[in-house]
Amino acid sequence: MAWFDGGIPQAINASRADSKLFLVYINGKDDDSKEMNTLWEEEGVSAVCKEKCVCIKLENESTEFTQFAELYPVVIVPVTFLIGGDGIPVEIIAGSVSAREIKEKINAAFEKSCKKTTLNTQTQATTKPAATNGGFSDEDEPLTQSSSSQESPSTSSSGGTTDVDRKKQAEMLQEKINERRLQKAKEFEEGERKREIERRQIGKAVQDMHDQQKDIKMKKELEERRKDKLKEKEALQKVRDEIARDRAERNAKFHKEKQTKNAEEQKRNEEQEALKKQKSEEQEKEREKIARIQFRLPHGSAFTRHYPRETLLGEMIADLRNQPIELPRDFRLALRMPRRVFQPEEYGSNLAELNLTPSASLAVQPMPSAVQVKNAEKGMLQSTIDFLLVLLLLPVNILTGLWKMIFGSGQTEQTSPAPTQGTPSGGQTPSPSAGRYSDNTTRRRNVPGASRETKQQGNMHRLSDVKRNDDEDPATWNGNSTQQM
Repeated sequence: MAWFDGGIPQAINASRADSKLFLVYINGKDDDSKEMNTLWEEEGVSAVCKEKCVCIKLENESTEFTQFAELYPVVIVPVTFLIGGDGIPVEIIAGSVSAREIKEKINAAFEKSCKKTTLNTQTQATTKPAATNGGFSDEDEPLTQSSSSQESPSTSSSGGTTDVDRKKQAEMLQEKINERRLQKAKEFEEGERKREIERRQIGKAVQDMHDQQKDIKMKKELEERRKDKLKEKEALQKVRDEIARDRAERNAKFHKEKQTKNAEEQKRNEEQEALKKQKSEEQEKEREKIARIQFRLPHGSAFTRHYPRETLLGEMIADLRNQPIELPRDFRLALRMPRRVFQPEEYGSNLAELNLTPSASLAVQPMPSAVQVKNAEKGMLQSTIDFLLVLLLLPVNILTGLWKMIFGSGQTEQTSPAPTQGTPSGGQTPSPSAGRYSDNTTRRRNVPGASRETKQQGNMHRLSDVKRNDDEDPATWNGNSTQQM
């Protein structure tokens, strides 16, 4: 593409001198400008521009661009202005278009500019002012000559014209001239009106193009925003999927590690349990091999000895006698639970046969003497006699109790002196198993200045003062020692 080397005024003069279009291309830095730069380099487009246009290229935001934009508003970049010889844009190409479209628009604009130039030339020729002779135009000269030619025969025929006739002819010519001027003024006004309409149409087209470009730009922005939102949404979903995948992998890894750890712990516990079980079995076997015997001596002390389970009871007694402890001269060994006293006949049995493994507690008991045996036999006889007497007297006691319950006792009150120093009546010491007091003793409060006696009425025992004033008003005493009237 051969761009014009000079400035804008030189390009305008060149286009008017060659009767070509003045093509102004505003170049930018976007993708559409790059596409248009490639389009201008095509052979067909370059040939059409060289034949019918004087082309100049202006960079956006340059000084020449600023001067050009003051006369022709630039709404969008890139843009191409096709300007005619009268300085009015014939065609405005906005944005990036195809090669075929730009060639068609250049040809159409060139034809339109040629027609407009021819019409303007004819209009200027008709409106050109005349020379002298009362201000008549050149077009009025034929009319004047024709009038003169018409007058000359009449003058010759009449032999001379008067001044009045010449004035009338001049007035008629002046009227015709005025009519022609009015007609030309009307044609000029009509042309101005058409040019104004055309200018307004061009302005409207430029505004429509501006609005269209704004709509296109807005649509592009909306589309880009929609695409950005879609990309953001896809990226967010991708991040969420990745997070969910990572979480699932972590959970799977955690569960796997947990299962592995639980399996290892379970295996370790099983090994420990097996080891404990084996150890306990070994200990049990060791314990079964060894008998742990605790000896409890008569004076309350105790000590422990260990013997093999095959040890005989006699050997264990011999070992016990060899210990540096105080033992009765004659003793025997007894098992408390279950109660069992080992006899000399069992001295030949080992500890396992006597069920003294793995441990046992044996009491060392002195051998009973003959007196103790006799007293024990006598005590058993006395106990048997007492038991028989209780059985024989039981019906009598039952009948006596029933009689007292039905008919009452013959003696309503029975006074018994208080025993001295807490000794029970009969002079017998109560046994520990009889409780704190015996059946015939009564607990009394030691109140200074008063002596009390025990009264029995049936099975009830009551305490009362020995000296009682019968004239004293009966009163009821509560636990707070206040008299109730």
